[in-house]
Amino acid sequence: MKINLDTKIADFDRPIFSLFPGVGYEFFDLMHEESIVFLDFPRLKPRKTLEEMKSNEFKAQLVRSISIANWHKESESNRGELVTDIDQYLDAKWGPRRSRYAAAIHTLFNVLQTGDLIVVPSKEHFGDVLVGEITSTPQVDGIYRGEGYYKGQSVCYRKVRWIGRRPQYKISESLLRSLKTPGPLVQISKNHFREVFDIAFDSIAYHDEFQSKVFLSGLDSKGQLNLSLIVNLISATSRAVDEGVAIDQNETIFNLIYGHVDEEYLPCVSASINSPGFVRYASKKIIPLVLLAVMAVASAACDSAGGIPAELPDPQSIDVTLRGEADHPCVIRVRDATREAMGMMGINRWQQFCEMLLSLEEHSNLQVPASVQNVDGELEQALRVLEEENDQPALKSAADQAILYNGGTE
Repeated sequence: MKINLDTKIADFDRPIFSLFPGVGYEFFDLMHEESIVFLDFPRLKPRKTLEEMKSNEFKAQLVRSISIANWHKESESNRGELVTDIDQYLDAKWGPRRSRYAAAIHTLFNVLQTGDLIVVPSKEHFGDVLVGEITSTPQVDGIYRGEGYYKGQSVCYRKVRWIGRRPQYKISESLLRSLKTPGPLVQISKNHFREVFDIAFDSIAYHDEFQSKVFLSGLDSKGQLNLSLIVNLISATSRAVDEGVAIDQNETIFNLIYGHVDEEYLPCVSASINSPGFVRYASKKIIPLVLLAVMAVASAACDSAGGIPAELPDPQSIDVTLRGEADHPCVIRVRDATREAMGMMGINRWQQFCEMLLSLEEHSNLQVPASVQNVDGELEQALRVLEEENDQPALKSAADQAILYNGGTE
């Protein structure tokens, strides 16, 4: 059984850029609705290298592109003749600002890779900052004609999948200043990467912290107890594994938790106040990700058995990946810790675990951000699918950012 957790391994080596959506933010809605990002340079085809973009021919094409964009922005009564003959631009002046434009074009179409993140700010104070994941190679041969924007002129673009958003008033002042920095494409400081990652991903692995979410609705007092027991059980078994303590297979969940839970192993908990909402777990230890993996195994096992399974799955048959990544050291840690925690369960505790999970699924619509494949690689169960069903998943709503911390609202 292969468990693929929708967990991002934070990569601080890949750059993150903020893309300004045109003068007056005029392209923000277009980018959002069409799931694309582009720079305001119509009828311009980027070159493969920055050196090629320093050629006189490309410089002339860039100046012509700027002229075309400015012509379209003029009111019809003020427009003169649109000059598109490239020979008319060969002697145009080339200064620092146009050099920065060329560098921005090179970055968007040649430097940024599929999977890299890009951030697009909104004009409104209560508007959302969008975080997208680039999903396509540069569409330099295709033609995009936005209604009302450059009709008849090609615009090169890249496709994105919007994966997160947050109201601008909830963004830190320092990150917001960076997003508002003048320029078509601005590199974001690594000091702000964590904030961007937290906006974009429900579950994430940093080098020194691990975060995960489970999604629920209508969590009553019994559901809260079941969820708490599940988390405590994974925490207790993880501590027992780390300390090499043998656990009696007949020991009850309550005795196991009472005897082995330690504050160091309990993740910090925060919860959404929405319906449907979520519960977020964070810890210096890898427990939040092990929790997701064991819950995913249990959900798939219950689904296959049509109820509480009669057997405990062979822990060594469980494979774990993070967003398809299989060989990263973090993935190996999660995989090994999941197998060890499963091996520590015992059939009685496993069945109790499954019973509590089934109750949460039935009464609280528990959803785990993971998918399960059988040994033949076929999708057996999608526990929570945000991307597979639609090319454009629903963004995390602004209300999702209203978090309840220990009884208080963030």
